[in-house]
Amino acid sequence: MTIDNCGANALRLVFNSSRCGAARTGLTYIFKGVIIILANYGYEDGSGHYYIRIDTGKCAECAAKGCIEACPEKLFVTELDDFDDEVVVIREDGRNTLQTSCALCKSEGKTELCVASCGKDTIGFSW
Repeated sequence: MTIDNCGANALRLVFNSSRCGAARTGLTYIFKGVIIILANYGYEDGSGHYYIRIDTGKCAECAAKGCIEACPEKLFVTELDDFDDEVVVIREDGRNTLQTSCALCKSEGKTELCVASCGKDTIGFSW
């Protein structure tokens, strides 16, 4: 983990972990007392960077968790975060296949089903 001082009232904490080629990385911003946690799930290979970003602070506020049902590949599951809030994460066994697992939603040129089901602008893609 690294900690950067980002100026007036802001800190950035960065953590990385990986198992079997699949990674979970995260950025935590503390700005004027507000904690913003961006978790990234995925992998990198010779063809690119394939990460799904989840803003866990916004996710914790969502009771519906519509992305779980919306995803045809069932990549999303819930777990308790470090603050004992229920948040959505990407299944560990799905993190190293995102390029192919998300291909149907990505190829249609529309907003991905998981993103469309989330009314809090919580989910994003790196590709």
